Amino acid sequence: MAQLGCLPALFKGKILVSISTVMSPTSLVILLLSAPIMGQIPLHAPVGGSVLIPCSLPLKSSESLIWFYWQEDHSHNVLFHWDFSGKTQVIADKYRDRCEAFNTEFSSGNISIRLNHVVVGDDKITFYANVGQIEGTKPCAPCCKSTLQVSAPYQDLNLTVDETAKRATCRARGGYPEPRVSWTGQNKSGPAQLQGALTEVLQDPTEKTFSVNSSVSVKDLQSVTCLIYNTHSNQTIRKTEEIGVTGDPQQRQHLCVIATVVAALVALVALWWRSTKYQNSNQNRQQAADADDADDEDVAAADADDEDVAAADADDEDEDVAAADADDEDVADEDVAAADDEDVADEDVADEDVAAADADDEDEDVAAADADDEDVADEDVAAAVAADADADADDEDEDVAAADADDEDVAAAADEDEDADENVAAADDEDVDDAEQETKLLGERDEKADKTPHNVTKTNKSQ
Repeated sequence: MAQLGCLPALFKGKILVSISTVMSPTSLVILLLSAPIMGQIPLHAPVGGSVLIPCSLPLKSSESLIWFYWQEDHSHNVLFHWDFSGKTQVIADKYRDRCEAFNTEFSSGNISIRLNHVVVGDDKITFYANVGQIEGTKPCAPCCKSTLQVSAPYQDLNLTVDETAKRATCRARGGYPEPRVSWTGQNKSGPAQLQGALTEVLQDPTEKTFSVNSSVSVKDLQSVTCLIYNTHSNQTIRKTEEIGVTGDPQQRQHLCVIATVVAALVALVALWWRSTKYQNSNQNRQQAADADDADDEDVAAADADDEDVAAADADDEDEDVAAADADDEDVADEDVAAADDEDVADEDVADEDVAAADADDEDEDVAAADADDEDVADEDVAAAVAADADADADDEDEDVAAADADDEDVAAAADEDEDADENVAAADDEDVDDAEQETKLLGERDEKADKTPHNVTKTNKSQ
């Protein structure tokens, strides 16, 4: 069986049949069997929807069924045609490709059809079926007559109130059929039914749907309600608006003054809020800038501390280097002083050697002189003279050799200490002078000694 967009709820008698569900074939047959085939059945369908036009024949009639067709009442427009032999009839253009039947249900007497794509033009049309049987009899004439009611919901309901004119206006569009408009209101005493409304209904020439415009006085009302009722679908749409406080002109003037004051206060509050927000924003920005400056100062202080630490480290390094240099200089000075002390010690040793040599020479000279004197006294004058002469020669040679030795020691000391100061050279010069002085003294003493034997000799000769 073909799929049905909607199925009717059928009731015996002249009641409304509405399509709302898809029924199985068995349920459809049982339902249709309970429907009258002679009476007229009211049908309802929305614009653009589908509607089932029901019809169920008695079982005896269905067994001899050879053809049937559906048509409009009071016209020859055929909606649907079926013939067992395959014959066809012309279908009206406005119903072409809009109707369906249930072929598998024909043997059960179900010759219902479904009308699709319902339009406003289908409203209030009555349909019925013609049936042909083998015996040439008709089980009904006409069969299953039904009248279709088409509806479309009203949309875009709009309600406005003109406080100055004290009138309310209600508008809606796209509905079908022409609506019933009513008004209610609320005053201080309670609800009220409003009368004297001005209503205008216009039909779209193409869609055939209606638009409605209705207005009513709302004087002394606190609220107003507009109601639009669809007579085919039994649906009502409504909208309510509150109405401002009404009064005499003086009261309205007071209200205007109050509204002006309130508006001024609101403006002042808004201005104060914006000013406070601006100040807070500036304070936040200043605090952020101060925080940034403090951070910069902290960073600069940290950098300065780092520089101070680096400078202190550099100073410590310089002091360590200077101390190391000073230590090196002290060590060098100590080394130089030690070298100078060694040189002076060497000079002192040389001086002591020279002095010892001089002392030894003097002792030897004195001892030799004493020995010579003793020899002169004991021996013979001639032998003494000869001995004295030899001794004098030897003494002169020894003195010369000692002087030479002293000169060699002085030269050797001068060679060993080339860096000795002028005091050492002066000391050497003094040693030389002393040696020469001693040599001179020795020479003088020798001369005296030479003279002494002659005197002795002369004494001896006189004796």
